[in-house]
Amino acid sequence: MRSNFLLILEVTIAILFIYLLLSYKPNFYYDIRGFREEDLLSSLISINYLYPSNVTYLEDYSCQIASNILDYYKVFVNGSLACNNTDEDLRNSIRTFYIINGTPISVEIFLK
Repeated sequence: MRSNFLLILEVTIAILFIYLLLSYKPNFYYDIRGFREEDLLSSLISINYLYPSNVTYLEDYSCQIASNILDYYKVFVNGSLACNNTDEDLRNSIRTFYIINGTPISVEIFLK
């Protein structure tokens, strides 16, 4: 016959184990909020290696990169809107510059 102390200990451990088993909620996704800006900036820098030949080419690739990485965005090339998918006022932005045929071109992407 077991002592009362061991019985209480076993019941307590069993209850704790069942509680942890039932309350466990695994995370199947990673929180990528901190990495979006880094991914976006590295993708924009990689455009330099594609040797864009004109502004239209640069607009297309910038919009494609923004749509692949961001949920809500606005892309401005030289201050004019190239593409967007939201009408909200977005405050965070990433700006980079390119030189195409000797002309500096700024690309600014506003993100949520």
